[in-house]
Amino acid sequence: MVSGAGPRRIPGLAPGLRRDEIEAMRIFVTGATGVVGRRLVPLLLSAGHAVTAVARSQEKRAALERQGAAAVEVERNWRARLSCDSSA
Repeated sequence: MVSGAGPRRIPGLAPGLRRDEIEAMRIFVTGATGVVGRRLVPLLLSAGHAVTAVARSQEKRAALERQGAAAVEVERNWRARLSCDSSA
């Protein structure tokens, strides 16, 4: 599509659906600082969605917040704290 030739489409949307026809959503993203997430979060924010994202360090949390996302910091060893003992 030539720039300025018509309404801007978002890749992956249903045919004929335009950005201005989408209602803003609240979206929770895990892996927000990973390979896919670091590209996804800015796209969601630029589309007008409210993004809450998981971060595993204060630095990553700050980076997400600078982009405009709400960030939730989780412990790195959260899995070790879960009890999966089925014999109890």
